[in-house]
Amino acid sequence: MPVVRWTSAFEIGIPDIDEDHKRILGSVQKIHDAIDGGRFDDCAELVAEFFVIARGHFEREERILEGAGYPHLKHHAARHKELLSMAEEVGEFCTGLKNRSGARECFERMVSFLISDIVEADLEFKSYLEDVGLVERPITVPK
Repeated sequence: MPVVRWTSAFEIGIPDIDEDHKRILGSVQKIHDAIDGGRFDDCAELVAEFFVIARGHFEREERILEGAGYPHLKHHAARHKELLSMAEEVGEFCTGLKNRSGARECFERMVSFLISDIVEADLEFKSYLEDVGLVERPITVPK
């Protein structure tokens, strides 16, 4: 069962970024599945994979925002740095896990990272990208 389901509310409107978000979500799901299956030895490797995906995502996103002239890029990049530090801490915490309770805490930290990135940090710049015409504003239909 999926931990977090991808919804259109998570979409930024830039296919590469949206695909990154789906990969991050998939990585978190793999960690969840390993924990549920009692495969604690897999967690450190899966968290390392997550870290690589997140780092690549941040680099790509910052290049896009720089090209778009995003005025809050420095703040957003600092947020990325903070999130990568969080991911490193999670990786250290998850190394050598041998029990379900420690693994659950590791997983909760991963979900917190996911929410901090997609829901909080990235949606902050979405309206700017809409304003400058790089992504389309969603059309709302009255009910």
